Order: sequence, then structure tokens, then C-alpha cells
Amino acid sequence: GFLKMSPSSFISKLFSHRNPKELVFITATIISLLSVSFYFIWKQRPHAKIQQSSEIDKMKSDEIGEVNNASPSDNNDDVPDVEDVEDDDEDSSEDGENDDEEQQKIKDAELRSKYEDATRVANKLIQGNAYGRAIEKLTEALELAKLVPPSGKDVMALYNNRSAMYLKEGNVEKAMQDITSILTFDPKHIKARNRRAKIYEEQKKYQECLDDLMLAGVLQRAQNIQSDESKLEFLTRTIAMQRVPELVQQLVAAGESNSSKLPSRSHCKNFFDTFPSVHLWRHHFEDGQVTKSQLLTKLSELSQLAALAISPVTSPSPPIDTTTSSDTASSATTALSGGISISKDVLRATLLLICYELYCENAFGAAFSRLDDLQSKFDAVAAVEGFRAAAGKVNGADLQAVALMLELLGTQKHLLYDLNAATSLFALSLEADQLLHTQTLSQATFEADGEILGDDDQLIFHSVDVRLKQAAILLEKCEDDKAMEVFEDLLSGQSGNESDEFRPWVLIHRTTYWLNRNEMYELKPHAMEAALSDVEECLKMTSVEVDEEEDEEAEALRKAARLIALLRSMHVLTQTKQQLGMLPTEEDQARNSASLAEIKTLFPKHEAVLQLEVDALTSSGDPDGALQLLEDFARKHPQGKDGLLEVTLVLLRASIVTARAFMILQSPNVGQLQLADAQGSFKEAEMLYAAAMKADPSAIEVAAQFAQLKNAIGDYDDAVQLLQNALPISRSRVEVQELCQMLIMNSAQGRAYKEFFKITNMNE
Repeated sequence: GFLKMSPSSFISKLFSHRNPKELVFITATIISLLSVSFYFIWKQRPHAKIQQSSEIDKMKSDEIGEVNNASPSDNNDDVPDVEDVEDDDEDSSEDGENDDEEQQKIKDAELRSKYEDATRVANKLIQGNAYGRAIEKLTEALELAKLVPPSGKDVMALYNNRSAMYLKEGNVEKAMQDITSILTFDPKHIKARNRRAKIYEEQKKYQECLDDLMLAGVLQRAQNIQSDESKLEFLTRTIAMQRVPELVQQLVAAGESNSSKLPSRSHCKNFFDTFPSVHLWRHHFEDGQVTKSQLLTKLSELSQLAALAISPVTSPSPPIDTTTSSDTASSATTALSGGISISKDVLRATLLLICYELYCENAFGAAFSRLDDLQSKFDAVAAVEGFRAAAGKVNGADLQAVALMLELLGTQKHLLYDLNAATSLFALSLEADQLLHTQTLSQATFEADGEILGDDDQLIFHSVDVRLKQAAILLEKCEDDKAMEVFEDLLSGQSGNESDEFRPWVLIHRTTYWLNRNEMYELKPHAMEAALSDVEECLKMTSVEVDEEEDEEAEALRKAARLIALLRSMHVLTQTKQQLGMLPTEEDQARNSASLAEIKTLFPKHEAVLQLEVDALTSSGDPDGALQLLEDFARKHPQGKDGLLEVTLVLLRASIVTARAFMILQSPNVGQLQLADAQGSFKEAEMLYAAAMKADPSAIEVAAQFAQLKNAIGDYDDAVQLLQNALPISRSRVEVQELCQMLIMNSAQGRAYKEFFKITNMNE
């Protein structure tokens, strides 16, 4: 009946007609039932809250522009199962502990909620570019993170984001503190390392920036993540520019103290080949069928007549029967003007022998050693002073011999990087030339008294050579404006030269002006276009259309200038473009192919032809064809001059073998046999490079290529050692810059891999 009553009727019926004891009992029963009900309701409420917070634990803080791949662990295990507990005296202490635990979980859930709210607000502030307020919220989140259980939070992301905000606010010190905190706990944190690299760049600490970026790249490659290496070139170039002035000063000091050595034979040969009188000398010796044996024999006879002993050559050739002119005895005892007691004929004969060794044999060490010995017996500088005092009463052949000797001495100093001494000697050589031009001298004077070439062309080209060498020194000193004045003076005809045959050579050297980098290692605006313009004009002047009046000497000069212009064109369209971050176009490639074809026609036996053809075959993926071409060339040219060709052939073979090894490794199906083949090729290349360096220790190009091989196979320490040894024998500011960049890159790579293995092993 009670069930059918309304609540009010039920209450009225329940309490009506009851005595006081019954009323107390009923009231107590109702209160007890309500208490039990509220207890269970209270017991269930925090359990639901904790379950909700467990779901929140799976959320992570978002970094601006970043993806966080770490997933928090499930937090359900931290929540004990809720069980009904009997309310008796024995379990009263356990109930107290459960209450404390439940209270702590409620507190943790509230803290986690605040932490997540702070993180969420911080991300919104970051997206809204409110950097200062974002820093405050990120700091709040980091403080709350100290109180929140580890699960479900990413403190590293908070530090990384806050460091980014500090950088936006310009607070580099605070940003660095946050990144240091991350890397202390996780040295493999790529984003933090990239962030610190950016901070180092802001602080202009480029070496530290490079080290961090290099290690970040290694870490990314270990995870098969593509790394951004666009900054590496800028950093290595910038660091090198900071070191180059000191390194160049060391080269200057070594040159001035006579402690430096000659550069490699290939460097010396390439240097001499860009000057016109060198080709006149070669034509003179070859056309006259002059041999070294003849020159040595005549020099010995003249020395005996003059009772002066000229130091013997390193490896003299057997003498042959020759006769001297009828006036040898009288001229042998004639002293040069200025009171210098040496036979003019001995001086001329010695200079002829030196020129032969320099220009026909590439025996640069022997030639300059002979020049040093001649200088100890004859003071050419004092001779010029004597010529000044003679006031026009000087024999023309004497003047020409002294001018040539001063030029050779200046060239030697130039190659040894004693630039100031070279400049002074070139100035004296030009002064001797000027004295010669201002005197009234007949051609008969040269024919009667001179063994040195005495025609007008030789005098003109000697003067042009010296002026061009002066310009080269000015470019090396970054005095480009003064160098341009020299070029313009020569091209305008104001220098007093009437011949046009030297003009292509001036244009060739002016391309060096356009491509010369300043102290910041920067090219001039439109440098490539200007250099190509000069090359084009040079090619027009040296057209293959042969003039009927052109003699053999003029033809030799024209063809030599055209060869260098074609090579310079190919250099600009390939290497210069590559340095500027440009790729050769189809038109460029067609032009290079045409240039190579013409070079093969002009000079089929020139080693440049071999190098270009080998490069073309190797780059097209035919290393076997390149090796066959090399072997065919070696059979046709079994003996090189002074070892120069042998070094070139060994160097080319090493580059081909190296390219072949990399082609094997890059093929789609690489098995054990292929790996063994590639390893064998690498070992062969190492032996070839070592042999080339032994043959010519001063060959920087060998050291650079050998270092590149060592870098490719991961032997960074050896690569660094090779480059360090090459720096003291470099002979130009640009060469020092490029070697220094390679050295910095290899050193950074070596440090990065060592640090990578260190932190990897530490984590394991």
C-alpha cells in the first residue's frame, strides 16, 4: 500500500500515530540510508575524473611548425581500481590512505588540466606572433610540468618553443640556455641542435654553427631524413675568409725569407704558357733545331775562355762537337757596362740554357737553380744602375740580356710568392727595356754582339710579358683597378707597342681580372659575361683563317693564344658556372664540344686534349673507355718531359678508377662481388694518388683530389692532413681560400661523426 502512495501521503502516514521511540528509529534509518548513498556517489565522482584525465594524458603540446613523434604512455595503470570498502574499525587506517590517494589524484588532474591549458594558450599566442606573452605561458607550462607526472607531457618541446620565442624577442642568451637544457638531456635532439646552430649564426660564431649543423645532418641521415646542407657552403666560405689573411701572410713571410718552395710543375707550366714570349722562345729553339747538348757544350767552351766556372747542371747531357763564332775570344773578355766583371757571352749562353730548360723541358727546379748560381756571379740590379750612368752609351745586347735576367728573377720570386721583390725586379726589367728603346741602335748591333733574340718582336713581347706579370701581382693583391689600368694601357697602344700580335694575350689575361675574387671571395657583377666577351674577341683575333703574309712565328703565337682562349671558354662555361650555382645549358655543352673538337685539330698531341676527353668519357658513365684512351695515349707517349706527363697520366687514371668505384656502389643491384670490386678500385686509386704525390710533392691538385677520395671513404683525418700539407705550397689567395674551405669541411665532418658515435654508444 505504501508503494501506491504519493511521497507526501507516505511521509504523513509514516510519521503519524508514532510514539517518540519509533520516530527516532525511523529518522536514524533514513539518515543512514542517505549517508550510504552519498558515500557511493562521492566515491564514483573522482574515478570518472581520473578516467577523463587519462584520456587527456594522451594529448601532446604542439610546437610551432614542428611535428612531435613521441607518444606518451598510457596512464590508466596509475589509477587503482575502486573497490567497495566495509566501514569497520579494522579497516579505518586503510580508508584514510585511500582518501589521501584519491585526493592526490584529484590534485594531479587539476594540475594537468592547468598544464594543458597553459600549453594550448601558448601555442595560440605563438601562432598569433605574441612572442612575449607566449614566453610567459610557456614558462608557466614548464613550472607546472615539474608538478605533473611524466606521462603525457613534452618538456623538450616547451624548451624548444620558448627558445624560438626568445630569439624572436632578441634574447639570445635566454634562448641558448633553453637549448642547452634540451641537449643536456638529449644530445640527439635534431631540432634543438638546428636551433642552437641558428643562435650561433646570430652570434657570428660560424665554426660552432657549422659543427652543430654538420652533426644534425649526420643524425638526420642516420634516420633516413633528408638534411638541408644549403648553409654549409656559406659557413665554410665565411670561416675560410676569416683565416685566409693570416695564411696568405704566412706564404708572404716564407717567400721573403727564401724558405718557400716552387709550386708543382703543372702549376709552373700553366703559368708560363699564358705569356707570348714563351711561345717565341719555343719556336726559336725548335725552328733552329737547338738541343740542350749544344747549349751545354757552347756554355762550357765560353766559360773556359772567360776563365769563369759556371756550376754544372744536375744531369748534363753528353757534349757534341760544335764550333764557336770567330769573335768569341774577344767578346768573352769584354765586361758589361757598369763595371760588372762577367763575360757577356757566358751571361747570354747561360740565359739561353735557362730559357730552354724552362720553356722546352719544364725543368723548373734545375733552371731556377742555375739562375741562382748566375745571380751569385752577376748582379743584374747593379748593372741597371751602371746603364743609367752610361747615359746612352750601352750595347743593346747587354741591355737586353740584363732585362731578360731581371724578368726571370722576378718570375722566380713571383712563383715563390715574394710579391714585393718580384714587383721591384719587374720594374727594373722594364727600365732596362726603356733604356734600350730610347737609344739609337741598329739591327746590326744585335746581330754582331747578341746571342739573345734581338728582333723587334722579341723586344715587344718581352715588355708585354713583364707588364702582364705586373698585372697578375696586382690582382693577387686585390688591386684590381691598377691591374685594369695596365690592361687598358696595353690595349690602347699607349705603351708604345705597334704590334697587334700581343693583343689576344692581353685579353686572355683580362679574363683573369673579371674572374678574380675580392677579399670577400665575391666575383664582380656580370663577371662571367665580361670574361666570355673577352674570350670571344680573342677568338675573333685568332681566327683560323690564315693570313698569306703570316710567317711561322706569327702562326705559332696565334695558335697558342687560340688554344688558351678555347680552354678559358670551357672553364667559364663549366667551373665558373658551377661556382655560381648554375648548370651548363645545352648551348654551353654544344659550344664546349665544338671547342674540344677545334683543340684536337690545332694540337692533337696536347695533354689538355687527353684530359678533356677522359673527363667527357668518365662523366658520361664510360670509365672503361676512359681507361682505354689513357692506355693508348701512354703507349704513344712513353716518356714525358721531366716527369710532368707521367704525373698527369697517373692523376687521370686515379680519377677514372675512383669514378668507376662510385658507379659500382650506385648501381641498383650491389652484391658482395660488386662491393669487393669497388673496394679494390678505391685501394688502387689510393696507391695511384700516393705515387703521384711522391713524383711531385708540390702538386696541390693531387693533394686536393686525394683528400676528396679520403673524404668519400670516410677517412677524414687523412683528408685533413693532406690539405694541411698542401696549404703552405699554395701560390694564390684564391687557391688558399679553396683549400681552406675543403679543410674546414673535412674537419667538421670528422668531428661530427666522432660525436655521433660517442652519443650513440652513450645512449646504448
